Amino acid sequence: MSKFLFLLLFSFSLFAKAPFNVEDEYFIKGYDPVSYIKSSKAVKGKKEFRLNYEGVEILFSSLDNKNVFEAQPSKYLPEYNGYCAYAMADSGDLVEVDPKSFKVINGKTYLFYDGFFADTLKLWNNKQDDQGQITSADKNWQKHKK
Repeated sequence: MSKFLFLLLFSFSLFAKAPFNVEDEYFIKGYDPVSYIKSSKAVKGKKEFRLNYEGVEILFSSLDNKNVFEAQPSKYLPEYNGYCAYAMADSGDLVEVDPKSFKVINGKTYLFYDGFFADTLKLWNNKQDDQGQITSADKNWQKHKK
């Protein structure tokens, strides 16, 4: 019986999904994830261009952006499912973001917290080590996929 339970739990862990940054019912506060890469801007999405992706509501600013995302979601989905890249690199914590605070590095979108406590994009840039921080954040992100 214990072998069966172990196999059952192990098989569930293989399909575990990391959490998405959802606030006010929409992914990344309703901003269009395609716009970061396609137009280098943070653009608010519209409800008429909504998509349910893995159980999460994502808004897009245009039908074209929605279609582009559907064709290649992994290309346009912000890293760490929209959580703060600086916090992920620093502590591995899931920290909310300001969707207008972003950086595209090697074709990937990284979002940052910008609020009362800090401007984490500025902290990230002050370190002048994008690749080192990405490596650390990627390692820390693995614990959220279980």
